[in-house]
Amino acid sequence: MGKRCHFEESFLKPEEIVKRCKENGCELFCAGQVVILQRLMLERKWRPADLVRHSSVKRSMVSCVLKMERFPTSNWWYAVAKGLDLRMSEFDRLAEDWLHSENLL
Repeated sequence: MGKRCHFEESFLKPEEIVKRCKENGCELFCAGQVVILQRLMLERKWRPADLVRHSSVKRSMVSCVLKMERFPTSNWWYAVAKGLDLRMSEFDRLAEDWLHSENLL
């Protein structure tokens, strides 16, 4: 098994993301977006600061979103997708695919 990035340990598990999403009355799609964001950050070995640099979103918001403490607008997600070199439709498709794989949609 590969070495884990130290910041990976601060990521919520997908089950916890879904739970917090439901507790806050949010659409489950947001949970899928956060799970995919975490996975893409891990694949790229990005820390939150890297995401901020690539997407121009605020670091405090990245932290809050990853902890499911705040729920961003579509404009925020657009900036994140663009920073990840994805079209918004591609990013959303990844989130939707994950939700289907977990039988949440």
